[in-house]
Amino acid sequence: LHKLVNDFGGRLVSEITMEHLDGLIDGCGYEALTQNHYRTTFRSFFTWCRKRKYCISNPAEDIEVAEVDEHEPVILTLDQAKSLLRAALSYKQGVMIAYVTLGLFAGLRPAEIGRLRWNKIDLNGKLIAGNGLTAKRRKRRLVEISDNLLLWLLPAVGRSLVPKNFRRDFDAIRRQAGFKGSLSKNAEDENR
Repeated sequence: LHKLVNDFGGRLVSEITMEHLDGLIDGCGYEALTQNHYRTTFRSFFTWCRKRKYCISNPAEDIEVAEVDEHEPVILTLDQAKSLLRAALSYKQGVMIAYVTLGLFAGLRPAEIGRLRWNKIDLNGKLIAGNGLTAKRRKRRLVEISDNLLLWLLPAVGRSLVPKNFRRDFDAIRRQAGFKGSLSKNAEDENR
């Protein structure tokens, strides 16, 4: 909504059209999934506005849902995983090591790691409790912490699981590890 306020903050809510919103979503070169997140946010906001009689209709309802290409998870080779771990360990005193190891050794999805907090990681009991807020499809999920994951996580305790400059930091360790594009594309190319 910050983007909406920046671009159209001087207008009444009732003056915002589908074309205005479409320009914010489509015209910025966002990936399909991000476009859909914007659309959902705008729909929710304008539904709230309509209920309060700030506008008659919801201009976001007519924005088409972007088609998202679903990619199957790809398994990294042993050498790729080692390179990624080395890069994460050496980059900015290991700021990304918890994120990388939770993905590699616990099989957590990026969105799950993003919502995970240290209070849900029981290092003594060697268990990660992915409750409805972290697990896909909002189901409770328990993940065992392997011995090797425990050793990687111990030095990271108390640090943010997803650093403030995550995208820049993650891209930097990917490049340092030798990946040029997305991790999944590199793994697919090597597995062919």
